[in-house]
Amino acid sequence: MSVHVYRLAHRLSALGIECYIISSCNPTGIIDGVEVVHAQSKFAVAFQCIKLLPKMPVYHFHTMWNNGICKFLLKLFRQRIVSTIHDTMLLDKHIAATFKRRLLSRFLIWQRSEKYIAVNKNVQIILEGMGVPLRDVSVIPAFLTETCQLVDDVPVSVKEYIEKHESVILVYGWKVSFEENGSDIYGFHTALEVYAELVKKQSSIGMILLIPSGDPDKYIENFAKTMIVDDKYYLHTEPIRNMGKLLSLTSVYFRPSTTDGDSILIREALAAGVTVVASNVVERPVGVVEVDSKISSFVGAIEESINGEEQKPLEENYFDKIIEVYYTSGKNRISSRLAQKEEV
Repeated sequence: MSVHVYRLAHRLSALGIECYIISSCNPTGIIDGVEVVHAQSKFAVAFQCIKLLPKMPVYHFHTMWNNGICKFLLKLFRQRIVSTIHDTMLLDKHIAATFKRRLLSRFLIWQRSEKYIAVNKNVQIILEGMGVPLRDVSVIPAFLTETCQLVDDVPVSVKEYIEKHESVILVYGWKVSFEENGSDIYGFHTALEVYAELVKKQSSIGMILLIPSGDPDKYIENFAKTMIVDDKYYLHTEPIRNMGKLLSLTSVYFRPSTTDGDSILIREALAAGVTVVASNVVERPVGVVEVDSKISSFVGAIEESINGEEQKPLEENYFDKIIEVYYTSGKNRISSRLAQKEEV
């Protein structure tokens, strides 16, 4: 499950609201007090959702395309649905979809029994173009701060690397991915070029590339050798859950992506008071240092950020906004439960 889904479910459970996560990635069980139900196929997801009908006032989906059958069945039972749309490539998927699939999505929208959460304004515009009424769309970034007390799982080797440098830049991407034109989506190629320029001026600067999928192939290593930084940067390929701790040890979070949605780690860094330097390929959150994708621009922005004033943590209460969408989704059970909690 995604970090956002887990944190949302954990906060709902903390309010005493019965909450289940149906996941294709996690086994059935309890995670920090949140009940997870494993369902691998679309039909298994639909079965589990129907099974929970007597208990659930609202169903919150975090994908639009993979749950069409499930949503259709739930709407036959007049269930209220909230969908968070994370993907800014949504329009391309809609155009590329089969006629029947597009027709089904139009039918589901026409029923108007669904509320949408767009992670940014770009997604809102795309949904509007697909026929979703603006009154049914709320723009709410997919970020909630961590409420669990996490163990410090930052590896010793990573800490030792950080301790050896005056300043450390963190670059993150789940895996090495490329667009159709060959562009490195997360910008690892660009990050290494920028780092090569930075260490020429200040050898005490370090850079960590975090690629938790564990499969960066030889692309990163070979290009690092080309940039003559293969013995200077640090490549980590295992997941780190306590990203807040890792961010607190770094100076700058660098996001040189060639395309983007609403990066949760950008908001994680801002919430931790870490300076964020990012490409201006999409509208970024307030507080991000946005620059064009020229190497010299990135180098200048990072140098200025490292030598600048310490950033204050930015606090955003997006959870209350999500709850407001639940309130207006047309069911009273969750509303009355929340109202009882507020009276206490």
